[in-house]
Amino acid sequence: MNTSTFNILIILALLTNVYSENWPAWRGPTGNGISKHVDFPSNFSNTKNVLWKKELPGVGSSTPAIWGDKIFVTSAIESKDGVTCFSKSGESLWSKTFGVERGGKHKNGSGSNPSPVTDGRNLFVYFKSGTLASLSLEGEKIWEINLQEEFGKDTLWWDLGTSPVLTSKFVVVAVMQEYEGGDPAKSQDSYLVAYSKESGKMVWKTNRTYKVKSETGQSYTTPLVVVKDDKEMIITFGSDHLTGHSAEDGKLVWDCGGYNPSDKAMWRVIASPSISDGIVVVPYGRKGHFAAVKADGKG
Repeated sequence: MNTSTFNILIILALLTNVYSENWPAWRGPTGNGISKHVDFPSNFSNTKNVLWKKELPGVGSSTPAIWGDKIFVTSAIESKDGVTCFSKSGESLWSKTFGVERGGKHKNGSGSNPSPVTDGRNLFVYFKSGTLASLSLEGEKIWEINLQEEFGKDTLWWDLGTSPVLTSKFVVVAVMQEYEGGDPAKSQDSYLVAYSKESGKMVWKTNRTYKVKSETGQSYTTPLVVVKDDKEMIITFGSDHLTGHSAEDGKLVWDCGGYNPSDKAMWRVIASPSISDGIVVVPYGRKGHFAAVKADGKG
């Protein structure tokens, strides 16, 4: 969402009954931002091709998730982390709050940057505060945990950018960070962590221990979930390395480095990788660098 209007949910004409595809997560069902439909309207104004607008209860910069006739979006609600559900016609169906919001660092910042994700049974939300929670699609809270209470506050210089992803059994979050204040004595490793979708119990946690220059360890990317040879794999990018992990236990299957050959500082990663036909496209560094890597980490 445009940060100048981040407290307004604007639903465009693409949400008509013609388009039956669910949009369950940030960048859609495949994590690529690609829809099977191709005839969306391409011209908009404050009124043209706009079905309805709704003011959100607080600041938020997440992308809505859509399942069936329901739209889910996160934002602050009375200084707490919150999520609101709308119908496709714009009716507010329910809202739910969690712990105290950890607000954005800058004037356009938000504690609700991560997008919600759903598997059609339950909804999962994640916030800058560290809160990760599961709800039914009717708004009933199923479980709630806090990553920062478990593993320490993140050391990102900017606001949280990653969104949770789902495997067949788990909800997975990538926390990519580095030394706090550049002090190795305060180092907190980056990590991937998986929780049972049903119970919220932690299933595995895998540290990413690449040591890099200042700010280079910070990543705002969202992992990809891919299936190869009937096995799920999580592919994530940060600290100058693209890594593939078993979704079952988080173990490293392969890694691919070389994205910062000059070993520069301030080489943070913002744009998430994408995948097509078994090729992972990796944007990295500054000034338009790209790489293409096979999803098995070879070639």
